[in-house]
Amino acid sequence: MSHAWVYVAALVLTADAVLFRVVVAVRIARARKRDVVVRDDLSVQELALLAGGRRRVVTTVLARMGRQGRLAVTEDGDRVVLSGTAPDGAADAVEEAVVRAAGVARGERAGKLVAEVADGDAVRSVARRLCADGLLLDPGVLRAQYRARRLLVGAAVLSPR
Repeated sequence: MSHAWVYVAALVLTADAVLFRVVVAVRIARARKRDVVVRDDLSVQELALLAGGRRRVVTTVLARMGRQGRLAVTEDGDRVVLSGTAPDGAADAVEEAVVRAAGVARGERAGKLVAEVADGDAVRSVARRLCADGLLLDPGVLRAQYRARRLLVGAAVLSPR
């Protein structure tokens, strides 16, 4: 009887984890059943986000800038150097974020540049447009799903044998 509280605590933790997982599953099912607005005019950035995530959006913009001759990559591929590009002359918000992230020196390590811009507001606005159209699940729902999964695993690990 002295260890009964361990079993009760494990039962409460497991019940909470299962309930949370069910709530999250309902939210995901509801989000997937929403109306989807299918547009013919998806931008390259929106397609890049759907195909490969936020970092792919930034690399797509870098590739476009390179093709236009406004960006150079060092031989080892480690640094990106912008040439003749000002933030106010950028083609879109993501390109403007790339130019701002490169800084005054107009050069930055490629990985750092991509990571910084991918976590910025410009790329998030692309994701918000896709969420509004129903083409992408809300990142908050996906984080809740991940948390629910971790909570279930934790409850299973901590339950007494």
